[in-house]
Amino acid sequence: MQRLAQYSPELVQITLVREKNNLTDSNAIAVVATVVGKGSAVIGYIRKTSAQVLTPVLDLLGGRLEAHLERITCANTYYGAIISFSFNQNCRERAA
Repeated sequence: MQRLAQYSPELVQITLVREKNNLTDSNAIAVVATVVGKGSAVIGYIRKTSAQVLTPVLDLLGGRLEAHLERITCANTYYGAIISFSFNQNCRERAA
């Protein structure tokens, strides 16, 4: 996450990826960051309580949802990411 903070949010693509076979949490949703021209990595997971709500939606959307990196946060040595996503008309049509 510290390395990711050096890039402008415009260069970072975020994808939420459903992990149905995750042994720790069957509702797990990974947050995958892709830096244009550099590669991809899992930077964390959606909180368990939020994942329980989002899981059925991601299942309808094929297990993936594009998101937007708003900013990287840092408190002491702990990093986090503020992300946003929305469901547009195309997603609703694909899910139907």
